[in-house]
Amino acid sequence: MKNIVLIMADAHRGDFLGCLDNNVTSTPHLDRIAEKGALFTNAFCTAPLCCPSRQAIVSGGYPSNTGCFTNLHQLPAHTPTFLSELVRAGYHTVLAGKSHMEIHAFNSDLTSRSHAEYMKTLGWNELYEISGSMLRTGIRCAYSEFLRDSGMLSEVLTYHRKWHYFMDSPSSGDPAYIVHPWPFDEHFDESRFVTDQAVNWLKQYSGSKPFFMQVGYYQPNHPRDPLPRFLEKYQNQKAPFPGGAQISVPEKYLASRTSYRAEISQIDEYAGEIFGLLEKKNMLDNTFFIYTSDHGCSLYERYGHPELFGGEAYANFFQAAVHVPLLAAGGGFNEKRKITALTETIDLGKTICELAGIESHRFDQGKSLIPLLSGKIDQHRNSIYSEMACDRMLFNGKYKLMRGDPLSDKRLLWKAAHLDRPVNITPSVIRLFDLKNDPYETCDLAGNYGYKNTLAEMNELMLQRISENTRAQPYLNRGEYRPVIV
Repeated sequence: MKNIVLIMADAHRGDFLGCLDNNVTSTPHLDRIAEKGALFTNAFCTAPLCCPSRQAIVSGGYPSNTGCFTNLHQLPAHTPTFLSELVRAGYHTVLAGKSHMEIHAFNSDLTSRSHAEYMKTLGWNELYEISGSMLRTGIRCAYSEFLRDSGMLSEVLTYHRKWHYFMDSPSSGDPAYIVHPWPFDEHFDESRFVTDQAVNWLKQYSGSKPFFMQVGYYQPNHPRDPLPRFLEKYQNQKAPFPGGAQISVPEKYLASRTSYRAEISQIDEYAGEIFGLLEKKNMLDNTFFIYTSDHGCSLYERYGHPELFGGEAYANFFQAAVHVPLLAAGGGFNEKRKITALTETIDLGKTICELAGIESHRFDQGKSLIPLLSGKIDQHRNSIYSEMACDRMLFNGKYKLMRGDPLSDKRLLWKAAHLDRPVNITPSVIRLFDLKNDPYETCDLAGNYGYKNTLAEMNELMLQRISENTRAQPYLNRGEYRPVIV
């Protein structure tokens, strides 16, 4: 039975890899992993937001089936997951870092017995969790307690309060795009903490049981706190915009683009450290290593067009937000492959279960990637489907259809009590792009009469995917969907 290590970054967009952007982004370790295994160039997240994306991976269910539409919906306890199937098969499951299965609410406690019991119902045996940007709100987690025990918690909280947090009242602090490099020893950095937990666990692993380990980083999401040594790599570089576009963006925003790459380089080094340890311990032949992200992030490519997510943003369906990195190596899959087939992150659960020699649960809507990795097939899906709340996206490899627009949704998502049930609102915005001829999505064809038949065909394909994806899930109780109201 193979061991599995899944590393999941937060908001790492798919085109920011050295092997894909001519080394504008320095990722030598991820590039080396791609050389030793498979690089998926058309991988897309199931939802362009943390909770719905991560919960879809774990449960194998699209958000409209799990009821997890936003970051204020947690995965109901006892939801079937690929993790539970692994545990039943004799695996030990370990989480180091971010999971975001439960709502990160003010003053919640990810170290509590009740949280551990909740996570156990989803298949987690051992937890070393972080809360990412929510640390400042009073959340207790393994990282906060590490800082507390080190006498650093107060200083780190003061540092994090340099920035305005969207739930702050009254508003105070710098906006998120202002960069304040990490001022403390690297030992106290959150991503370093996550890596240390993973590395220490792997060093002590005795081989008595097969294991699944998820390593969850919060970076490069909101790239405002990079380690100085990574930021220095980019200080004299101007990061180009996709396609060499000339976009006039104020310098204060460009700093966050530079910091974003610095944080990717940091995660690259840490992922390489974990991969290197597996090599050093001669574990890689029997350990399958995966790197991906929950979603991507737009970075001012559309500056001046807020209706097109012109700032630092995800929760939209433009390529920067939905296209994610996906690399896999080890566990017997050591042949270099560049896989261009359309893939979704919801496919990871069934892939992991097949690696373990078991079947996933019967509600899993993913599709195993093993035939692609084995070279038995070169096509996987006819289309990519992504959703968030009442908004939908379909991409068939050439045309992308977007229906709905989170920015036009005025329901105040973080306060909406009615988000405890599926929402079906007629989308107010429809967009259509030809990514073969317009890879940077600059020309919306939805209103072009010459594409009316294409638009009709894509609408029909989307309806088919919605129909295929929508399933009755008898294990769910609608009453469990209610979010925390703040």
